[in-house]
Amino acid sequence: MGKAYGIDLREKVIGYIDRGRKTQEAAEVFGIGRRTVERWINLKGLGELNPKKQAPNGPWKIDISKLEEFINSHNDYTLMEISEHFSVKDSSILYWLKKLGYRYKKTIFIWRKE
Repeated sequence: MGKAYGIDLREKVIGYIDRGRKTQEAAEVFGIGRRTVERWINLKGLGELNPKKQAPNGPWKIDISKLEEFINSHNDYTLMEISEHFSVKDSSILYWLKKLGYRYKKTIFIWRKE
C-alpha cells in the first residue's frame, strides 16, 4: 500500500472544486483518481480531511524461535492445532514453517525439517 496524499494536496484539490470546477477536471489537473477526489469531498463534509494514520510495523505475532521449539517438541500436531496454540491463522503458521524449512510428511503425519 502506498503513502497517503498529504493534507496540502487535499486542500488544493478541495479549493479547486470550491471555485466551481468539476470533480473529473480536478482529478485530471492534479493527476489523481476521480474516486479519490470524491472521497475527499465526502471527508471534508464530515470535517475530517486529514489522512488516516497507518499502523506501525510492530513486532511479529509469532516468536519464530518459540515456533521452532514447539514444532520440535510437538512434531505430530496438525497445522490447526499449532495455529490455535499461537492464536494466529493457519496460513501464518504455514508461511513460517516453510520459511524455516519444515515440510509436512503426509504418510507419517509429522513435521520435519528438510
